Amino acid sequence: MRTYVVTGAASGIGKATADLLVERGDRVIGVDLHDSDVEVDLTTTEGRERLVVEVNRLSGGRIDGILAIAGLAVPAPATVGVNYFGMVATLEGLRPLLLE
Repeated sequence: MRTYVVTGAASGIGKATADLLVERGDRVIGVDLHDSDVEVDLTTTEGRERLVVEVNRLSGGRIDGILAIAGLAVPAPATVGVNYFGMVATLEGLRPLLLE
């Protein structure tokens, strides 16, 4: 069984992806604002930092993959916070947990 982190796991493409991985027998650590294993706001520095801490705790320090799917499609400052800064912080912060 592999362990994946999926951002945006509470709805849309993120939820569908998380559901598919679980159906395959993989473990998913879901990340979203609500209804997920890790509930954080990726528009904030604090939320992005907490994502790394919580995923590290829940995964035991090892993951097999990161699917940074969380995103917004509205013309607002929050879009840059989630779509760019949220994705970059997720990938950079969780990279050390990837299995070699």
